Amino acid sequence: MENPMDEVRFPFDSAPPQMPIEEKRIGFGKRLGAWLLDLIIVILIAVIVNMLLAEQLQGLFQSIIDAKMAEIPQNTGEMPDFAKSMIDYGVRFGILLGGVGFLYSFLELFTGASPAKMMLGIVVAHADARKGNIGVWAIRWAIKEISSICNFIGTMFIISSLETLGGILGFAFVIGCFFALSSKKQALHDIIAKTAVYDTDDVLNS
Repeated sequence: MENPMDEVRFPFDSAPPQMPIEEKRIGFGKRLGAWLLDLIIVILIAVIVNMLLAEQLQGLFQSIIDAKMAEIPQNTGEMPDFAKSMIDYGVRFGILLGGVGFLYSFLELFTGASPAKMMLGIVVAHADARKGNIGVWAIRWAIKEISSICNFIGTMFIISSLETLGGILGFAFVIGCFFALSSKKQALHDIIAKTAVYDTDDVLNS
């Protein structure tokens, strides 16, 4: 004889409701913190490289520096030497900072996480939380860094139109970063690449 209690279902017997996938994604605040930490690291690396290789960098970037200096209006007379030195240093360090930042970004391309993301325990994955791979990370990196690529090539080869394009794209993607404030917690480059950022413990291996 069947036990009538076999048909009884108690509330605590049911499976707990699944958290919406969007709730598990990392939002704007923590992502901004990772970006700021990465920026500090990049600046420190650039400062150290500049200190160690100042003369070599001066020679390497001299043609670029000369081109930038030529773009500055000098209708008010001869520019003081200290002003020239400041502009010279600023251009050289700006190029170095951009180059270091560009190379630094490759870490996220190959691992799905920048050093700062690794420190904070977050990583880029598929939008549905499946573990990412180099193909997914490469697409996201190319979309996210397109402005840096244009700026880098434009600066190194003195192509002002590419620098202008890089600036426009950079502004667009800065605005796109604020998309992470939405309920879906995806920046513009995440939406295009179909990715999102998660705590490493929430990423699914399959």
